[in-house]
Amino acid sequence: MSSWNLLGKCYEKIPLLGSADLWGDYPYRIRVDPRSAIGALPAARLRALVGEARQYSFDFLAWKRAFVLKKQWLVHAKRTCPRGHGALVKEVLGASQRRSFYCTQCQVLYADD
Repeated sequence: MSSWNLLGKCYEKIPLLGSADLWGDYPYRIRVDPRSAIGALPAARLRALVGEARQYSFDFLAWKRAFVLKKQWLVHAKRTCPRGHGALVKEVLGASQRRSFYCTQCQVLYADD
């Protein structure tokens, strides 16, 4: 069993946002489309996702305590890409139907073959 296979045999088919109802900007920060399947991510992107999710959790708590959380968002609840690629796509994803914002030019969609 792979060290990344923490979710069992069917983890490859779970959408990125549907797996843990992730939200925030870290898929944008590591340039991964939130519709990507976990099993389709290369090992380096998966490690980056885990690392960024961990760091974002600590940052989130610090920003929340300092009352500056909304100022830190790069794409969440925004309309345009901060990298200058035009409009962001807003889509409801995941098991709990959270809003997700992503740029189709910045973020790579990793799909199952």
